[in-house]
Parts: sequence; C-alpha cells; structure tokens
Amino acid sequence: MAVDIKKVNERWAKWSLGVFVGLLWIGHLWSACWFVTHHEVVQAEVLERHDHLFPSRRHGWNCLVVTYVDVDGKPARRRIEWRATWAPKTPTIQLWRGTSGLIGPASYVEAFWVEAWALYLLGSITALIGGAIAYYRAKTWWLRGKKR
Repeated sequence: MAVDIKKVNERWAKWSLGVFVGLLWIGHLWSACWFVTHHEVVQAEVLERHDHLFPSRRHGWNCLVVTYVDVDGKPARRRIEWRATWAPKTPTIQLWRGTSGLIGPASYVEAFWVEAWALYLLGSITALIGGAIAYYRAKTWWLRGKKR
C-alpha cells in the first residue's frame, strides 16, 4: 500500500492551519472574557475625536484621545478605538480598566469585537447567499408559470 506523501502533507497543512486559527479564537475569547470579568469602570474626558467612514487596520469607527486615571493613580492620555460600534458623543465616556492596566471601551460588543465582526460577516454572507437562492427560485417559479 503506497502512501501519497503530497496528500498527507496537504492534510497536515490544512489541519495545522485550522488548529492554529482555532487556538487564536480561543485565546482571544479567553482574554476578552478575562477582561470583562476583571475590570473596573473609569471615567475619561474626551480631548479629541476622529470619526471615520469605514474602519481599517489602523483605526476603528471612532478614535478618541482621552485622559483618565491609570492604575497607579496618575493621569494618563491614550487613544481609544471603537471597532464594532460608534463611540458615545458625550464629553466624558466610561472605560473599562483591567487590573493589568489594559484599558478599553466600556462595552461588551467592543470587548468581543473580533467575534462581533465575525458575526457581521457571517450574517452578510448568509444574506447574500440566501438572496441569491431566493432570486433563483423565484425566477424559476415565474418562468415555469409563464410556460403553462
């Protein structure tokens, strides 16, 4: 019985890529859950606001430069990005600060933004495929009715 080395290597490559992506998802989900359960709410003052039409790799929907009190009790200044939703248009916002000093918007959707974007993408693809299937079936039904 001969073993096809090329097929075995392709199978290993697929499985290893799948395992790697799965571990990345589990790691992000674990770290986001840790952040949501180990945070404290901090008030931050908005200094600058940059709204963007579309999010990209460098920025989200909104980028706010804020000042807040860090873990050591000193004033800090940082740019906070909203990647899944729009930032509130108030002069002060709430941030979640982790015990490690990690800081982010006070929102579950923002904490799980990778998962939220995956659901947005899945919903969009499902709507496109469902629309195409519905169009094809409606067209077939319509043409079948005209032939009678």
